Amino acid sequence: MMRFLMLTQTFPPAVGGMQTMMHALAKGLSSQSPVFVYTDRYSRSSGYKVCYWPMIKPLRALMKCMRLGMTLRRDDIIICDSWKSLAAVPASARHVVVMAHGQEYIGHSQAKRQRVQSLLQRATHLIANSQATLSLAQSAYDLGSIQTAVIPPTYGIPASDLDHHIKQDHTMRLLSICRLEPRKGLQHVVEVLGALKHCTDFEWSIVGQGDFSSSIRAMIEAAGLSGRVKLLGYVNESDKQQLLQSADVFVMPSYQEGHSLEGFGIAYTEAARYGVASIAGVDGGVSDAVIDGFTGWNVDPLDKKALTAVVKEALLNHERTAQLGFNARQHFNEAMSADVVMEMFRQHACKVTVTH
Repeated sequence: MMRFLMLTQTFPPAVGGMQTMMHALAKGLSSQSPVFVYTDRYSRSSGYKVCYWPMIKPLRALMKCMRLGMTLRRDDIIICDSWKSLAAVPASARHVVVMAHGQEYIGHSQAKRQRVQSLLQRATHLIANSQATLSLAQSAYDLGSIQTAVIPPTYGIPASDLDHHIKQDHTMRLLSICRLEPRKGLQHVVEVLGALKHCTDFEWSIVGQGDFSSSIRAMIEAAGLSGRVKLLGYVNESDKQQLLQSADVFVMPSYQEGHSLEGFGIAYTEAARYGVASIAGVDGGVSDAVIDGFTGWNVDPLDKKALTAVVKEALLNHERTAQLGFNARQHFNEAMSADVVMEMFRQHACKVTVTH
């Protein structure tokens, strides 16, 4: 029987997008196959077995490697959460999948490039979260005979069975859920909305925390938007779902800042599940999550004229915005829901054992 052995430095109880994704992947795979998770700290299992080592970091990879070497079977598939976890892969491993997320392939020094290139030689397959991420990895490193695939990282987001959102009034409700930092592009939206505030009726709820929150608050006040824009900070899952269900447009026109960018953009797909169109950026892998003109808009937030045109269309053309939201949910259900991407991963796993 095929077994999955997951080597990860990013796993619950730590909080974050990669942690959530790896947990969802482990849980999904365990419904049909045995799954063993080798992680750095204790975590409650959910249908899979967890092995962890509470020791200093330099020794963790060594212990994982030794343990795997003793228990590894011929047809086992090792899944590494990133190239860093390849350091714990034993030499006897035949099937090794490494996950690629995006910015971990940007801005490496020469010494680090040599280390990453050496570790990648231990992988037989690479699964990227977007076409842009795959292109980053291919342009930065010689992948040689490594087989590649692109699978959306939405392993934990089920298909939508929600009723279609029907507006009860003319107020357009914008929503942003993200860490508050400049590269999310919200400050540029504040500037645009300040100029449009007399053109239409809208409300904007911003969920998230970060060092940029005080700056955003000051910009909102300076633009005369204090009565229309709410900085909500942290919200629980129930409140988050209510906000998504009542939203008309999801707003996060992110861009690359230095070595930081969106490798995919899970937040856009969460909005799509609720039938909400997104205003997204153009950098990184967001064009895999949001299809320009079909499930939302892709726009460079640094281009004020272009951003203004998109925001204006989203606010004033209610029928168009609703249609894009309808398309977004349909596309999510058909191409990105948990059952769909888990099946894509399983099919790729079968190819892993056949080709090596």
